[in-house]
Amino acid sequence: MKTTYNITASGLNIHHLIEALEKNNFEVSSLLRVDQKTMSFNISKQDYKKLKKLPIYSSYKFSVQKVLGAQSIFSRFLKRLGIVVGAVIVAFVCLGLGKRVLSVEINTSGHICQNEEYCIFKGENLEKLKEVLSENGIFEGAQIRSLANNRQVERTLIKTFPQISSVTISRKGVRVFVDVLESKLPASMMTGDLVASESGIVLSMDIISGVPLVKNGDIVIKGQSLVRASENVPVSAKIVLRSFFHDTTIYNENQIEYVKTGRTFTSHELSLFNHKSEKKDAPFDLYEAKVTNEYVFYNLFLPLKSKVTTFFELEAKESVVPFEQKESDIKMSLYNKVKSALPINCEEVNTTYITYKEGPRTRVDCYIEVRLTLEK
Repeated sequence: MKTTYNITASGLNIHHLIEALEKNNFEVSSLLRVDQKTMSFNISKQDYKKLKKLPIYSSYKFSVQKVLGAQSIFSRFLKRLGIVVGAVIVAFVCLGLGKRVLSVEINTSGHICQNEEYCIFKGENLEKLKEVLSENGIFEGAQIRSLANNRQVERTLIKTFPQISSVTISRKGVRVFVDVLESKLPASMMTGDLVASESGIVLSMDIISGVPLVKNGDIVIKGQSLVRASENVPVSAKIVLRSFFHDTTIYNENQIEYVKTGRTFTSHELSLFNHKSEKKDAPFDLYEAKVTNEYVFYNLFLPLKSKVTTFFELEAKESVVPFEQKESDIKMSLYNKVKSALPINCEEVNTTYITYKEGPRTRVDCYIEVRLTLEK
């Protein structure tokens, strides 16, 4: 059983930390967004050590709230033998019962609605929220192993519901928790007007009822009313906008690759009831480590553990990889990033790349032109 830390992290732009955890493939679970600047999550002891070595670690304040797993359980083993035995029995039961989602809980506590009938937690809006979750694999009875990527589902919800400003999906055991932060919609969206969900240029208009406030060729901004409801007659209209979505990245031709030299060093460490033998450090300045933990005696009365750490010496090799060699991969990655931000009700028309090179650095901009259909 691996040792896991329950961590609280706080700081500005907390989403950058989430992206860093995903990028480095850290084993993170029970991620919960407390507020705009704070989140909590569980992470293995080894991954937390790696996280502390990353540059982004100094940008946030981290606090270990709780230690879970082997380090916590066995330190209290002799005092709570009955609890440990019971936990083992429960664990075997959970293995048989914990393969499917038992419940999906949408948190509404403390919510003060400001959007009247457009509130995400009311009537048809709440049912549609549950429907979108279900379409993306989040529903009672779903196989836990096949649950969709939380970040992707969160993006889909934000793009589908304009009243959702942020959403966090987390799993604790067989229960899935959905925490939604609702923002106040513009007054124009709550009066029945047809409103621009994105900025763009009006290409065509099909007005059945309502008072048009724009014409073909007009530039509109996100949140602007396009068709206003007339007295006692709801809006019935369809407007197509030409819009652009953009993102950028910078590539540096000066690359550093870390390769193994073939030299290794192995360190052995024994531990019993939190008492550890002397640990030997790696004799290399630059290395990669592989850790193996196992019990010397397989019984519950003498939890003697052996930790074997193998260090592999690394050598940093600098090289110059021209942008042209990586151009296709860079553009594809940037395209996928921009595409993930596209709203559901749009059609891709054209993709344009603009590159600007200065020394070893190359900036790449990706623009996706879309036709955005607004209908009410």
